[in-house]
Amino acid sequence: MPHKVSLNIKKVILWWFLILPVLLTSSFVHSIESAQLSTLPNVEEITQDNNGFIWLIGQQGLTRFDGKDLLSFANHNSEWPLPFTWTHNAERHGDRLLISTESKGVWWFEPNTGITTPLNLTLTDNSVYRSTYFNGKYYVFSDHIYLFDEETQHTTPHISGIDLLKFIKTKDALYFYNKNSLNLITDDGYSPILEVPITTVASLGDTLIVVKGKTLLAYHNNILIKEKKLNYRIKGITKAHNSNNFFIIDEHGNIHKFSQELVPLKHSFPKVESLGVSNIFHDRSNVIWYYNGDGVKKLSEQYINNKPFYFNTKVNSIKLESYKNDVVLGSYGDGIHTFNNLSTLFSDDVKAQLEGRSRFIKDLQQVGEDLYIATFDGLWKYTDKTKTLTKVPFEQNNQILLDINLVNNLLYLATDGNGFIIFDHTTGKVIEVIDNKYNFSSPEILDSTPVNNNQIWLATAANIDVYNKMTRTISSINLQGSSKIASLINTHNKVFAFSKGNGVFVLSYSGEIINQFATGVDFGKAKLIGDEIWAPSKRGVFRINPDTLEIILVPNTEKYSFTSEPVIFNNLLHIAHYGGVVTLPFKKTTKYDPDIFISKTTVSGESLLLNKEININSSNDVLQLDLASLDYRSGQSKHFKYQINNGVWHPINGNQLTLTGLASGSYYITIMGTNSLGQWSNKKAFTQVHVAYPWYWTPKLRVLYTICLVGLLIIGAWLLYLRGRSISHIHALLNDDIKVRGKTALNVSRNLSHVLSLYQTIPTNDQPEVNETHQQIKSLLQESVKELTEQSQTKVPDNLYGNSLTIALPYLADFVHKKYHINIEYIHELNDEDLSYELQSDIYTMIYEAIISAVLNGNGRNFTISLQEFKQKIWLTITDDGDSFTHFKSKINFDMAMYYIRQIANKYAASVNTFEEQNQGSQLVISIPLMQIS
Repeated sequence: MPHKVSLNIKKVILWWFLILPVLLTSSFVHSIESAQLSTLPNVEEITQDNNGFIWLIGQQGLTRFDGKDLLSFANHNSEWPLPFTWTHNAERHGDRLLISTESKGVWWFEPNTGITTPLNLTLTDNSVYRSTYFNGKYYVFSDHIYLFDEETQHTTPHISGIDLLKFIKTKDALYFYNKNSLNLITDDGYSPILEVPITTVASLGDTLIVVKGKTLLAYHNNILIKEKKLNYRIKGITKAHNSNNFFIIDEHGNIHKFSQELVPLKHSFPKVESLGVSNIFHDRSNVIWYYNGDGVKKLSEQYINNKPFYFNTKVNSIKLESYKNDVVLGSYGDGIHTFNNLSTLFSDDVKAQLEGRSRFIKDLQQVGEDLYIATFDGLWKYTDKTKTLTKVPFEQNNQILLDINLVNNLLYLATDGNGFIIFDHTTGKVIEVIDNKYNFSSPEILDSTPVNNNQIWLATAANIDVYNKMTRTISSINLQGSSKIASLINTHNKVFAFSKGNGVFVLSYSGEIINQFATGVDFGKAKLIGDEIWAPSKRGVFRINPDTLEIILVPNTEKYSFTSEPVIFNNLLHIAHYGGVVTLPFKKTTKYDPDIFISKTTVSGESLLLNKEININSSNDVLQLDLASLDYRSGQSKHFKYQINNGVWHPINGNQLTLTGLASGSYYITIMGTNSLGQWSNKKAFTQVHVAYPWYWTPKLRVLYTICLVGLLIIGAWLLYLRGRSISHIHALLNDDIKVRGKTALNVSRNLSHVLSLYQTIPTNDQPEVNETHQQIKSLLQESVKELTEQSQTKVPDNLYGNSLTIALPYLADFVHKKYHINIEYIHELNDEDLSYELQSDIYTMIYEAIISAVLNGNGRNFTISLQEFKQKIWLTITDDGDSFTHFKSKINFDMAMYYIRQIANKYAASVNTFEEQNQGSQLVISIPLMQIS
């Protein structure tokens, strides 16, 4: 006997050693919340502000809870200071809380900013235990009930010599109650409504619910309208959020729900295990809070029931199957059992037939009147009609079987290391054996599912294999990660592969990965029920919508580590875990969209509540946003993601978003969060961040820079316009001058010809002197007429016209001499063949423009042109005996010749210089670098 007890203790210890890490992981979030809330043992009241944050009122001051973090406001808190600490009562009015304090009177508190405003009360004792605001006046209970008029700022004693537990308000009246009576407050004082021992009172709009021991009383307009006696003593009461129902807690910790008419209502809140609880509060996320000397705790509705099962095994893994008005349990080492402890489905003799390895059961499958059992010793069958359990007779039926999958009339038997077997249960024969001779990724098969008509997809210990029944070949689908695939579900033209650690893979029939989600979850065997996939895991049961891929946690399952696929029996889902079997109703879960808030904003160490438009001085500042999803139900940890300026969504690790290194500019940030079941809330949080520009690049200065730049461009364009107009004007003047000179020359030529003809009619004079003078006049007239005629017919040599410098320079010298009676000498030492025609043409143009400009505007009569090559440069030197080139220095007074010369010089990066000779004369020197030309 002692040996047997010792053995059982060892098994229990081993079982707890295996399951404890899973339980710790699944309840990690709940443990953190409980540990935080248990640090507040002296809470006197709980309320919820307009945003949905929970506020805990007590000796510690004011404490805000956002589902993850506590934020304390008190006199001794340097970050969130208050002018008071010990608080007794908080009453919500819109966005503010009316706070009653132990020693500082009554204050308005703004939860959004942390700002406090005192009421200017005149009290004999500043210890205020309760206060309320009703019909524009404040009612304050200290040693008396005082009435404070905010308009006149007068405080007057209203009711003296009474005890008060709480103020209670309906839509039209204000009450107070104590242990012995319920009283209506009037203008003259108060009027008793009920004088009996009272436990507590709650207001349901226009109805009062009075708790008197084991009795509920409903009052409307101060008249008793309903009374209900109960068989238990009531300890506390709270109004249900957003309805006129209410909850009570009895002396045993049980929660009860009633309507306004005192009709009992169904609910799924579990029993409160703590003792001495008399204060409860119901919030908008359907959570009941309760508090006593052990701190603050909360309850979520539980739709599941757990029935413990512990078998004589080392590992308490359980498989389930519904069969013959019961649920069969297959243990991992202790044979078969039934969910109903009183069931006679299996006799002791039948159970005893499973011996040794056959007592290790891995799967159960009902087929008509039969129950097939996959064991470590092959396939067994139980027939209820004959009450017999037999081992199915076929060759090699001694292998470890891991799974049974029924497809039409065929059983697909997955083995541990030898492929799978196709068995026809109607004929009792093996159709095909696909053993380890085939090229499996691993011959250990965990699950199978048919796809199309010719393929069987296999979940192996290494990957997913696809068996083609037509070609009798196997191909593999490679997935990311190294986790085993525990289950395959074929639905909605997709295959869902559930892995043991890498989440869910969604694949097309061609094997392509469409999506992956729930990474990190260790799934077991899933099942398609209706239009949803139910997927047990080591962290609870998840429901998956195959269309939207939305995944949600089934509430209150997160603390269990499940071992079997779900089975339906009596419209309830049964799912086995390491400690037994849970049952839950098969119904859709209503989605709750909690408010998502930025609960705290910190910029470079300075914090503020909630958020507003954030201004950052530079990109070096660090911005931290603490995030909150105001769903207080038990479940998994919340997840958050954010996007900037409608960009890509990025996941957030934890509940804090840290941003730094933002470039100057404005950013619009959107934040999403999940509820306690892992569903993304339709509500979002928003904020704007403005990062300041450097002082030299502020928006105002950029406008100024733009104006200056535009102004400079306008001025530059105007100057270019004026320059173009000037050049056009010069061209026009030159053209007009040429035209005028041409016309003048023509008129002079005609006049001279006419004078010459008239002169020839003059008779010869006898005097020799007169005849000589006449002859000279005639000669001058003839020469002038000839010159004008030749000038009008001679082409001006202003270009090379296809010639070289060697030919053009002598012609230019002769032209200038004949036209202007100017002497030109030239020295040409360049080799024309080494110079391009373009360069020769440009050099000639500069010579022509310089000579003609000097002749027309200067006083030189003799010119020398020199063309030489020296030090990789061409030197053009033009010298005269006057000051013809001195005006070339001017930047203001210039003619077209100067313009052309400078343009050509800029083309070749040439330098243009002028000099004055010491004696008399001037010089123009132009040097053209040959390297620049090449």
